[in-house]
Parts: sequence; C-alpha cells; structure tokens
Amino acid sequence: MAKKLFYIFAFAVAGILITAAFAPELGLSKPCGAHKNDAKKVCIKQYKRDKQAWPKDPKEWEIKRRVGKYNWYKAARVANCETGGTPGATKNRGNLNWYPSGKFQGPLGMYRSTAAYGKRVTGYWSPDTWQEWVAVAYASHRITRGWSGWGCGGA
Repeated sequence: MAKKLFYIFAFAVAGILITAAFAPELGLSKPCGAHKNDAKKVCIKQYKRDKQAWPKDPKEWEIKRRVGKYNWYKAARVANCETGGTPGATKNRGNLNWYPSGKFQGPLGMYRSTAAYGKRVTGYWSPDTWQEWVAVAYASHRITRGWSGWGCGGA
C-alpha cells in the first residue's frame, strides 16, 4: 500500500515538474501569453496599469476593483449623505463640485487635511472624476480609520 502511494505521489510530482518546464512555451507563465497581435498589446498595456497602485486617469472599473465593492458602494452612500441634497448632485455620486475650497472638499465632504493626505498617496492632485475621489477617500483610510472618520460614516 505504501509503495503504491509513493508511486502515485512521484507521478504527480513529475507531472507538475514537466508542466512547469513547458509552461513558458505554452504561454502559461507569462501575462498575456495566450493573446496574439493587437490583443496582446492591449493586454500588456492593461497588465502594466494593473501593477500600478493608482494609475493615471483611472477608469471607473479600475478603481472599483482596487477599492472593492464594499468601499465603492459605501462611498456612494456617504456622498449622498454629505452632498446629495445640493444643487448639481447626481444619484449615488453626490456633487463633484461641492466644497471646492475651505474646510471640506469634494463630493464626500472630506476634511481638507484628509483630502490632502489621500491626494499625496494617489497622486490625483485635483480629482475631477468620481472614481478619483473614491480613490482619494480610500487612500485616506489610514488616517481616518476607515469610514468612521466621516460625519456620514454610518450611511
């Protein structure tokens, strides 16, 4: 019985080693290895963006994937609570132009120093899209202890 288990184990290990040896030729170990021509170029470009902590000019889905569903939807609720009733507010986005200066900034009503911290971390110095503001807020969690640092953190 022990001899039989030994052979099964040895066979499995050999299979893994052989697969690993041929993986580069099969394109299994390289990102975008299965793509060809233009699709490969697009895949490599996105792969490089995905490796960046906070890419320049982020698309909504990129930030949503980085911050997670919970934080994405929590930001929408906080924005509705903070700036939802103001002129120019949209559903689940608050008002992007609210609090342009002064003590609070952005659609999430972030305290000026909190927003400054998030801007330094992300590199979005003048966020003008919803996804950039969510990234700034998420990056600020280190000093705000998550959403508890917001007046509407319980939203």
